[in-house]
Amino acid sequence: MIIKLLLLMMLISGIVCAQEYANELVPYEEQQITQVAKILHGLKRPHLSETSPELGEPLQKRIKLTAKEKSPRKKLEPIKLGNEWKCPECDYLSNRKNNVNTHMRSHTGTRPYECAEPGCDKTFVQHSHLEIHMRSHTGARPYECAEPGCGKTFVQRPHLKIHMRSHTGARPYECNFQGCDSTFKTSSALRQHEHIHADEKPYKCSHCNYTSSDYSNLKRHERAHTDEKKDHACTVCGNTFTQATSLKRHIKSVHKTE
Repeated sequence: MIIKLLLLMMLISGIVCAQEYANELVPYEEQQITQVAKILHGLKRPHLSETSPELGEPLQKRIKLTAKEKSPRKKLEPIKLGNEWKCPECDYLSNRKNNVNTHMRSHTGTRPYECAEPGCDKTFVQHSHLEIHMRSHTGARPYECAEPGCGKTFVQRPHLKIHMRSHTGARPYECNFQGCDSTFKTSSALRQHEHIHADEKPYKCSHCNYTSSDYSNLKRHERAHTDEKKDHACTVCGNTFTQATSLKRHIKSVHKTE
């Protein structure tokens, strides 16, 4: 204590400078010494833009990278419109700000959710998408058909919902083309059907000039190029097929049995 009092007295008299002993004092005492030094020597805290004599470079070079440097992607913010939020890049609207934040990743390219499985480098926009993907590693199929005697399981709930229509017979998607009363179990089947009315054949064979408005027809055609084995044989007439679904369709249409 006596030594510290002597130091204070020496500071006041200007014999020593506080900077020489600051590192040897505890924080509280250092603060006292520094305050005295500021009064005596006119010291002031250096601004970030000033040059540090010890470092020989601007002090802002010593701080962390700015957000712009760490994340070069453009920063987007949802726009408030009454009770809704709007994407600043397009016309997407939602009454939930989080939905717009998630949507905006389609513009920025941000995919913050990464698969931790060794050797897998897939990334995802939403955490729920990562959870679904992880089931491809674990083999989990948490959604099970409750129909007695069925037992089929699915990775995603929408797949189970579509499957249930095979039990209920529901075909909720209707063709709006005049004079056509076709209905379908899935929206993708409806879109594929609409190619017929538009006279479109978007599915092209990679081996020849064959085109089709139906994707399944294209796959059946391509098997003629690949010489796939017909391992599925009809027990009634002996015809063979490359797929079990083709055999099942044959039995229902030709032999009128399930």
